[in-house]
Amino acid sequence: MGGVLSTPLSCKSALIVHTAFPGDIVLSTPLVRAAKKSMPGCRLAFLATPNAANLLENNPYLDQLIVYDKRGKQAGVAALFRLARSLRQQHFELALLPHRSLRTALLAWAAGIRLRVGFATAPGAFLYTHRVAYQRTQHEVERNLALLQAIGGAADGLQPEVFPDTRDHERVNEVLGGAPGKRPLLGLAPGSIWPTKRWTPEGFAQVGRLAVRQLGAAVVVIGGPEDRELASQVCAAIGGQAINAAGRLALRQSAEL
Repeated sequence: MGGVLSTPLSCKSALIVHTAFPGDIVLSTPLVRAAKKSMPGCRLAFLATPNAANLLENNPYLDQLIVYDKRGKQAGVAALFRLARSLRQQHFELALLPHRSLRTALLAWAAGIRLRVGFATAPGAFLYTHRVAYQRTQHEVERNLALLQAIGGAADGLQPEVFPDTRDHERVNEVLGGAPGKRPLLGLAPGSIWPTKRWTPEGFAQVGRLAVRQLGAAVVVIGGPEDRELASQVCAAIGGQAINAAGRLALRQSAEL
């Protein structure tokens, strides 16, 4: 359904809805940049979860960041429709929907957004006005950009980006405590919410020890609060050169690091 628009994009307000994990949000930032450059006069907003919103703050291509706590205080159907009413009052004309979920499709539909563009394989695809083929052989960044291209927009490069500020820089310096000086700095992130994506703690530690011994590097282990114990194991196995920063840095600060 739908297709490339016959005229250049000229909507006054657009919303990107992506309430998946932080890594998915990072991979959607090229879509943010491309959407703003394809529609320079458009007010562009992004709806994300609280744990991912930090990655979108300071983004110069966004005019508005909307936080949706779908697993916390805004859980449930009633909260979803309250949010939809709030979005309806903002009169968004276009929704770009990278997240393949029924909740995302329902939210955009209930918000009365006229153009709703998402993947044909999404559970809520029947609520979209434009359905885009989900190409499994494409990189996630390219798939996201295909949503914009389907309605006449243009890609603006594939590089994801976040925008740390001065406070992020200062916080990283605090955690490093003067390291690494002039030495190379190696960052290790051993944690993942998915066990199948995790390498062994000893594997990370072996890399850290090699970096210290062969490169004279300083090593810092990053992650969320839930990764502290794992990071402690890795740091202990590396030795005194390793800094445990797990739980001490926000996501954007980890990017700055």
